[in-house]
Amino acid sequence: MTTRDVNLKIRLTDNIQLLESKLSTSHEREKNYAELRAVEAIQRNPKFFYKYVREKAKIRSTIGPLKVNEELVGDTGRVCEILRAQYDSVFSEPLPDNVLRGLDGGTGASVHHELMDVIFNEDNITEAVGELANGAAASPDGIPAIVLKNCIEALKIPLCIMWRKSLTDGVVPSALKLDDIQRRALRLVEAAGLPTQPPPTSHLDSLEHRRDVAAMRVSQGTGDRGATPGWVVSASKDHYTGQENGDKWW
Repeated sequence: MTTRDVNLKIRLTDNIQLLESKLSTSHEREKNYAELRAVEAIQRNPKFFYKYVREKAKIRSTIGPLKVNEELVGDTGRVCEILRAQYDSVFSEPLPDNVLRGLDGGTGASVHHELMDVIFNEDNITEAVGELANGAAASPDGIPAIVLKNCIEALKIPLCIMWRKSLTDGVVPSALKLDDIQRRALRLVEAAGLPTQPPPTSHLDSLEHRRDVAAMRVSQGTGDRGATPGWVVSASKDHYTGQENGDKWW
């Protein structure tokens, strides 16, 4: 590189630094002017002031160009590699002897813990159901949470037996799945000696609608029968008489 080229490079570098200084001063002046306008607008135009404050409150954290060996690096890939190398340079490998020891003085590698069973009882079932929110959505079986909460005294024992059996066998019985539960609810109504329900012609005739209405009545405290499995039959008998007035079931 000739002397002329060196002098040209120096002049270009000086010009670039001068431009950067002017840009920085210009940005600072513009920022101060915008802040002054926002402050002056507090009385006559509060919306402008609060808009300015909200915009400045959104801080975006970015990693600017990095300077390595007097060279500015702005490429994202190279920046990531530089940061990774810097992290590796300060990371220290643990000493071989610095191993967590077990209570018996060993390394703990030979200690094997295995969860063989989950112990629970009827009280645990009651406590778990009690934590459900009254307005919680129904589970896949379609039974609302409010029904479980109001009938838990009668359901806690069978629920405990079913969960115990399911955990012991490691399978979910098909009788506990969605379709079976809904069919069993219908069989309870049929066992009460009520006439067979014709195919639904509207959503008001469906099992889902009747179930939701029953849940609503239980939540409103329409009787103590909601605390026993017999609430299904009792509620059906009470409301089935509405067919005399042209209503169907519920």
